[in-house]
Order: sequence, then structure tokens, then C-alpha cells
Amino acid sequence: MITSTTHQIEGRKISRYCGLVSGEAIMGANIFRDFMADISDVIGGRVGAYEKKFEEAKRLAIQTMIEKARSYKASAIVGVAFSYQSIGDRGSILMVATTGTAVIFEGDGLVAPASQLSIGPRRFLFNIEGQEIGPYDEEGMTELFSNGTVSDETSACIWMESGEKRWKPLGQILGS
Repeated sequence: MITSTTHQIEGRKISRYCGLVSGEAIMGANIFRDFMADISDVIGGRVGAYEKKFEEAKRLAIQTMIEKARSYKASAIVGVAFSYQSIGDRGSILMVATTGTAVIFEGDGLVAPASQLSIGPRRFLFNIEGQEIGPYDEEGMTELFSNGTVSDETSACIWMESGEKRWKPLGQILGS
């Protein structure tokens, strides 16, 4: 999965913002490593054991964030930021947190431009946090239900070639 500190990916158009995703990793250090770090501090130099622990914590935090983005069926995570903190008695516990926005690119996942869809079975548009997404066929809508993106209360309408939109809660549309 693409992860980037930028808010756009060159050459790709974001069709949907899925939401904020984060990952955290908290790693403890042991007494021997602390002792070796104290010696290194006295004589100077880098503390390789802590650098490895730091890299491991960063990797775990990113992996956790990616797993959350995959649950949204996201194409990428943009606007990634990192936060680092040492906690504990002698700062012997390292915390790494990552945050970003999970997004779906146009043409990826379930989202397709309306011009690419054929007229036929019902297709649905959804209004998620003020952003219109879709159209989706019934199989795509089922997947959105299963991953929690939409519910019976989600504002939706049946997609019509004319462009006419009559927004209702999805549960009312499916009941009719």
C-alpha cells in the first residue's frame, strides 16, 4: 500500500476519503541495553541497540496503520505524520504513533466514474460525510455494508442517467 507524507499522489485522483487511520507501537528497553547506552553516552557514539528498537517500533506502527486502511479497502494513506515519545522511569519505553488519511483512488476498489458503468440493474449513490460516492452495483453495496462504510441510515439514492437524485435513508430504498 502506498503511504506518503504528502496529501496527494502524483498522477492519481482521490475519489474517496475513507477516514483517519493510526498505528501505535510501544517498545520497552532492557537493563543490559540501558547499561550499554549509558556507556555509549559517556564515551560518545551511536546506540545501535536503541536505533534498532526505534526502527522496529516505527515499522510496527506503520503496519498497524496499513491494516486499518485495508479494512476500508483503501488504495493509499496520505498525509502520514509520525509522533515519537519516550516514557517511563529513565525514558526506557519508546512510543511511536503514526496517523494518516486512508483514501481510494479513482478506478481502484469499488469506486468507478459513472461514465464507465453500463445502464442496467440498480446502482446506488451514497452521501458519506458530505461527499457523494458511487455509483455502486448491488454487490458493491453489499461489500460497503460488510465493511461498515454504509448502514440503513446512510443517505443514498438510486443512480439515474438523467442525473435526478432523490436522497433517502438506504433502508427506505431497499424496503421499496
